[in-house]
Amino acid sequence: MGAGAGAAGLPPLDPSQLAFARALYPFQASAPAELNLKENEIVAIMGKLDPASGAEVDPRIEVETDWWKGRTREGREGWFPKKWVEVLERREAKKID
Repeated sequence: MGAGAGAAGLPPLDPSQLAFARALYPFQASAPAELNLKENEIVAIMGKLDPASGAEVDPRIEVETDWWKGRTREGREGWFPKKWVEVLERREAKKID
């Protein structure tokens, strides 16, 4: 089951609820499915690799894994090591009275 496919009874992945991460270091892909990252590049977290099954799982599922799937602002998509990035804190929109 792919990311966003309602895994484990979760609703479909809402793009406005995606988590984002910033690359701490450059990452040079060594396989076609991997994603090149530049230092400080922002990437949306689209999935995680389940080490038990080798399958992609919904990014909202807590899974101990070393690989995440992401998409850059330019639309490039692929796998990268989670240790290369820091997850950005989500800021809530402020209400204007």
